[in-house]
Amino acid sequence: PEGRRGRYGSFSQIGVPAGLILAQLVFFVLNGALTEAQFRSWGWRLPFLFSIVLVAVGLVIRLRVEESPVFERLRRERARSRLPMIEVLRERPREVLVASGSFVANTAIGYVFLAYLLSYGTSVLKLSRAVMLVVVIVGSVTWLVAIIATAVWSDRAGRKPVYLAGSVLLVLWPVPFFLLVDTRQPWLLVVAVVVINVGLGATYGPQSALYAELFEPRHRYSGASFSYAVGAVLGGGFAPLIATALQSSTGSSLSVSWYMVAVALVSLGAVLAFPAASPSALTRD
Repeated sequence: PEGRRGRYGSFSQIGVPAGLILAQLVFFVLNGALTEAQFRSWGWRLPFLFSIVLVAVGLVIRLRVEESPVFERLRRERARSRLPMIEVLRERPREVLVASGSFVANTAIGYVFLAYLLSYGTSVLKLSRAVMLVVVIVGSVTWLVAIIATAVWSDRAGRKPVYLAGSVLLVLWPVPFFLLVDTRQPWLLVVAVVVINVGLGATYGPQSALYAELFEPRHRYSGASFSYAVGAVLGGGFAPLIATALQSSTGSSLSVSWYMVAVALVSLGAVLAFPAASPSALTRD
């Protein structure tokens, strides 16, 4: 319903931190139950086997979910596009560009937190895997809460102000982030990941509603999914490799920080190009 699109849209977004929390909890349990040799030999396979349950749950949901009234109306009126991807790129290139660009920082910085931080903490800083798992779990819980809170906020303030606040935070925090992480003090690591995940939440929670509102119904599915995919590939596809290469070649985590700042500036520019309108004005149902 209008006025709650951010809130309801955030339900799909929380799947990322919720899945991460579940995965890290499983690894945390395995880390305590198995020896290092057992974990490296066969224990690491167990979480992948357990995920079969999640695949089954996801399949049931997908088979039972109903289509939205907007798309049902398009189906009844036979108003669906025959070449939706070509049409959206031809008719809505600006929307695709700003939507894709707005997601680059979230995925790049998100993957630094998701994939790189655990490796950096254990292999470079020589912190225990248990400590790093707890830090990542705390950060993930913060991310989940921030997604819901900022999505609800976007229903009141509009998508652009929320995205702008999160994007500015992602520009300003990467340098303090690694300065705190490099102290090797667990409580300072927690501060670092909590703040960065507030920024990630603000640039992810309202995303479903924002993307839906950027594209009219006949372009919505293709425009939103294509923009999401492009932003994810450009931002997150190579982020852990780039972070590892920068730290290895320079010997300093600050090089990774400046990489994070650079991608955050790209997304900040895209967010500034968003239409300055309220959610109700942007919606074209």
